Amino acid sequence: KPSNSLIKDRNVIIPYFDQDGLIDRVLLRQGDPEKVKELPHLSNLKEVNCLLQPQKQHAKDYFLNVQEENKNGIIVMAETALDTLSFREIDKNIDYIAPSGVNHLNGVLQHIGEHKDRYQDNTFVLAFDDDKAGREANMKVKEVLDGLSISSTSFSYGKNKTRHPFKSEAKYSDPNDFLQKNRILFEQFWTATKMQVKDKVAKKEVERER
Repeated sequence: KPSNSLIKDRNVIIPYFDQDGLIDRVLLRQGDPEKVKELPHLSNLKEVNCLLQPQKQHAKDYFLNVQEENKNGIIVMAETALDTLSFREIDKNIDYIAPSGVNHLNGVLQHIGEHKDRYQDNTFVLAFDDDKAGREANMKVKEVLDGLSISSTSFSYGKNKTRHPFKSEAKYSDPNDFLQKNRILFEQFWTATKMQVKDKVAKKEVERER
């Protein structure tokens, strides 16, 4: 049970629904990156999960928004729904899957594993936070997707000049931080990522036809 000290100063509330339309849990976090840096209880624990149906054995811990007709397009995966919705802000047609935090990957990975045929021709863009926990989560998800023969690529935050078409030394901690601080550059990086995926898919199709 979270204490008041953990809950306070969090102005974003994201509900996670079960198959019956009931709220399984809510995710609480602060939407202002500068405030997160200023307040230790926010920087030490970026999000708080509150179970609303604690009697359930398996409460859903991920947010899924993938259109049925999207059989071979891009699906964004980030640490929380707030991060994936940052991509929705600049690309209204994007589909996404988001766990309820970096420590809640098992549920979403189990879902993908159980529906691997459905996602076989999709490409996942992994946009976890640009920190140690986020990079570890990125590696974990990529390993699982590779094992399922599902294509994936990582979203760049622009720190590595040599491997990205746009040169930037700006430091952005997560997609929402990137969107708020530099929307234009965020859009450019997203466009570049989509082009990389398109090229990757085209090469894959050529290999299939050989």
